[in-house]
Amino acid sequence: MRAGKSKAIIDLAEYLYHHRGITGVVVFAPNGVHQNWVRREFVRHCSTPYKAAAYQSTARKTQWHMKAIERVSEVGNHISFLTIYSETIWRKPAIDILRGFLKGHKGNILLVVDESHDFRTPSSKRSRTAKSFAKQCKFVRIMTGTPAENSPLHVWSQFEILKPGALGFKTFGEFKANYAITKKSYGPGGREFEQVVGYKNLEDLKSRVSEWASVVTKRGAGISGVAVRA
Repeated sequence: MRAGKSKAIIDLAEYLYHHRGITGVVVFAPNGVHQNWVRREFVRHCSTPYKAAAYQSTARKTQWHMKAIERVSEVGNHISFLTIYSETIWRKPAIDILRGFLKGHKGNILLVVDESHDFRTPSSKRSRTAKSFAKQCKFVRIMTGTPAENSPLHVWSQFEILKPGALGFKTFGEFKANYAITKKSYGPGGREFEQVVGYKNLEDLKSRVSEWASVVTKRGAGISGVAVRA
C-alpha cells in the first residue's frame, strides 16, 4: 500500500496514449476502490485531458450513469477511463458495458487489474472474464501487494490475465504438478481429493515471475508488486 503504484499506472497510461495509440483505460478494482480511482487518483496524477466514469450497478439504468458510460466509450481528444469493480465484471450488465467500451475504442485499451489477487482462482467467473477481456486489449497490467499471500499457486491465474502461458504452463494442472506437493485425502462420504501439503521448485517459480514483475517497496509499508506485459 502507498508505494505509488496508482501514479505509476497513470503515468504509463498517459505515455501509451501519447505514443502507442491507446485511447481508453479500463480498471478492475475492488468495490469502492474503483470509485477512488475516479474521485482521487486521476484527479491527482493525470495531467492529460481525460474523461472518467465508475460503473455502479445500482445506478446503471439512470440517465446520468448511462450518459457517463457513453461519454467514456467514445474516442476524443482525451483519455477515457472506465473503472468497474471486480466482483461484478462477469455479470451481464457489466459485460455489456465492457463490450461497448471495447468496441468504441477498437481494442486500443490498457487494462489494469488492481488487487489482482482477487483473481487468484482459475475457475472463478471473474478470473475467466478478466482473462477473456484481456486478450482483446492492446496492453495489460496487474498490480497487487499480496500476489501469493497464502499459496504460491495463486500466481498462475493472475499471470494468465497478463498473457496465456506467461509462466510457462498451458494449464493450471500442469502448473500445480510442478510446484505443489500433494497427497490423496478423503472427504465426507469417502470422496477422494488431492490435498496440498507443501510446495517445491519455488526458486524456479520466482525466476519465472521475475521475468514479468517489477517490485516496488516502501519502508514500513511492506512490498507491492506491479506485473507487466509488453
